[in-house]
Amino acid sequence: MKILVTGGTGFVGKHLVKRLVNEGNEVSCLVRQDSEFLKNLGVSFYKGDINDEIIKDAVKDKEIIYHLVGIGDVSATSKEAYEEYKEVNVEGTRSLLEACISNKNLRKIICFSSTAAMGLLKGSVDETSECNPVTPYQKSKFESEKVILDYYKKYNLPVVILRPSMIYGKEARNSQIFEIYKFIKKGFVPLIGKGDNNVPLVHVSDVVEATLLAGEKGNNGEVYIITNSEIVTLKQLIRGIKEVSNKKAITIKIPKKVALILAFGIERIKPIITRKRIKSMTTNRIFNTEKAFKEMGWKSKIELKEGISLTLK
Repeated sequence: MKILVTGGTGFVGKHLVKRLVNEGNEVSCLVRQDSEFLKNLGVSFYKGDINDEIIKDAVKDKEIIYHLVGIGDVSATSKEAYEEYKEVNVEGTRSLLEACISNKNLRKIICFSSTAAMGLLKGSVDETSECNPVTPYQKSKFESEKVILDYYKKYNLPVVILRPSMIYGKEARNSQIFEIYKFIKKGFVPLIGKGDNNVPLVHVSDVVEATLLAGEKGNNGEVYIITNSEIVTLKQLIRGIKEVSNKKAITIKIPKKVALILAFGIERIKPIITRKRIKSMTTNRIFNTEKAFKEMGWKSKIELKEGISLTLK
């Protein structure tokens, strides 16, 4: 199978490319610079940006395209950040899809979005829930979805959208699990709010499995939420990291109102933590993955403790 992966040197991309190569596919990647990782796997690559003319050569004659390129910081709030994310997440996606129109060999384009595209929704959430993106990152991901579905309707492109929740696993240096672990190593961990809200997580190996199934069984023009079926509260997550790492640490409880006041001041200096980020961390929401199971046969397999162990190792 002739396959193109954009974002093949990113966190999820590396895991996906390894799997595709191991299964005997002819894999190419779009990259901005030379990659020893890809060279060692024997993967060919096109050098350039997602908005460059090179994308036309990259998509030519490919049968399946996995579009993983994307940027964004969930804590960003500025207009400048939105414009930067829009250029890659929205216009970059448009550039890719435009180049795909003339590809007669194309079977499927799997586009990565995020549950962030839905905004901060409460309670039980599925693909029919009305999206309400607010932050620059959320807006850029939601707008990229609209572009994807627009090309599906106008040109009948075989697109499938995946909305993973927070992905963790090997090499996930920016995951919430790793951030909590760094605090635990210091002997303490802050807990904003009560900690009884669900934390939507999904292990990278489960995401790769969903991505491959989307290429085989995903219905064109559809969106699929990809997250762990196991409900895990923030308190359970912290407890699980302590147990797996075999480290003791005190939990410092910070009332949500106090954290919001502190964040208000910090936002004006350097947005390490923002009020929107705090609301996201303390809001209880449960993503329903029934559609992914019914239409693609996908269900998460990695339970929390195993996932934490694989990540921390």
